[in-house]
Amino acid sequence: MAEPSRVLVLARSYPNSQFPTLGVWTQRMVVASTGGARPTVIAPVPYVPPGVPFRSAARFRAVEREQTAGGVHVLHPRIPVGPGHLLHSLDARLAYPFIRRTALALVRERPFDVIHAHF
Repeated sequence: MAEPSRVLVLARSYPNSQFPTLGVWTQRMVVASTGGARPTVIAPVPYVPPGVPFRSAARFRAVEREQTAGGVHVLHPRIPVGPGHLLHSLDARLAYPFIRRTALALVRERPFDVIHAHF
C-alpha cells in the first residue's frame, strides 16, 4: 500500500488555544483529509512584543508555537503585522520570510507532495 501524501497546509486562520473558533472550516477540511493524507499546517500568528498592554493583542503571545490536534501537526510561527490594517498591503511580504523558514525546516525532514494554501 502506498504511503499517504504529505500535504503542507498554509492557513491564515486555524484554531488554537486562544482562538478556538478561528478557521474551523479549514481545520475540518484538514482533519477530514487525514484518512488519505498526512497534513501539516503552518498557521502564523501576529508577533506581539512583551509589554503591549492590550489584552486582545497579548493573547497572541499565549498561542503555542506548535501543537498536535486531531492527529494534525500545527505550527504557529510569529509574523510581524501592523496595528489594525495599517500595514495590510504589506502583510504577505512581512510574513513571507517567517513562513518560508518554517516550511523549509519541514521540507528538510521530508518534502511535501502537495501545498494547499488558504488566503
